[in-house]
Amino acid sequence: MTPTFTPFERLLTAKEVALMLAVPTRHVHAAVKSGHLRASRVAPNRKGLRFEPDDVRAYIKATRV
Repeated sequence: MTPTFTPFERLLTAKEVALMLAVPTRHVHAAVKSGHLRASRVAPNRKGLRFEPDDVRAYIKATRV
């Protein structure tokens, strides 16, 4: 899959992804830990995760039932 991410597109925080998915942030962190959702670490703590919008879109498509 060719990413449509551009340098000017904003990265999302875990809180923003959780709001988009209507789940608690702990579910977002669990999806990252299990390898189902890709994230980039920008700081050494949990608040340092950032998500590319294309990765969130791919996660949504992959979890459809």
